[in-house]
Amino acid sequence: MEETLMSPVALITGAARRLGREMAVHLAQQGFDVAVHYHHSETDAHETAAHIRAAGRRAILVHGDLTQPGVAESVLHTTVGQLSKPDLLLLSASLFEKGRLGETTWTQLQSHFAVHLFSVVEMVNAYRAHCEQGNIIVIADSIVDHATGPRAAYLLAKKSLWEFVKMAAVEFAPAFRVNAIGPGWILDAVDGTPTASGAAEKIPLQKKGDPADILQALDFLIRSTYVTGSLIHMDGGRHLKPVF
Repeated sequence: MEETLMSPVALITGAARRLGREMAVHLAQQGFDVAVHYHHSETDAHETAAHIRAAGRRAILVHGDLTQPGVAESVLHTTVGQLSKPDLLLLSASLFEKGRLGETTWTQLQSHFAVHLFSVVEMVNAYRAHCEQGNIIVIADSIVDHATGPRAAYLLAKKSLWEFVKMAAVEFAPAFRVNAIGPGWILDAVDGTPTASGAAEKIPLQKKGDPADILQALDFLIRSTYVTGSLIHMDGGRHLKPVF
């Protein structure tokens, strides 16, 4: 009997739209079956799944509110049960609320840290419990080394996420590689603020990025098996020159 080769599996949080969808569809085109995690964006998630299936790959939808304890682990368990153990864990779920440090509330901090850090730690630990080895990629931000910004809760949480990446890369090696991608101005903000196009001339390369730039970084981190604990800045040099 001819042995059937299993397709690799990717679990992507925040995969319903924007960069999450771009990465999900791209991975399907590279041969991955994809678990599409979403929270509010159910219609978008179904559209993403349709694109994945059109590429000839399997797709499942996994709903979950990552601000709640236990949900991240449940999302991982569902993926394992309906597809298989993920070869790739791609953590891109995000909140992006405005508010400088002096305006930041307890509720904002709690929700941003829940999505960007607490759920990540929970899901990574569940991933390790299910899998003997794997590849973990998180979507951080190019400004994690900046000391101020107009979205303080977001920035603090992303800073903590980057610290987690470095800690996990050491503690979970050699079985698991852990890396991050730091997008710059790729897409305009979800609230419609034209940050990407309006501020591009202020960064060193003086241009807005493209989702294809993120996909190139993603491909590199999947294929480069000697890389761990790294953050790839896909930002036109924004991390070198704070712009607010």
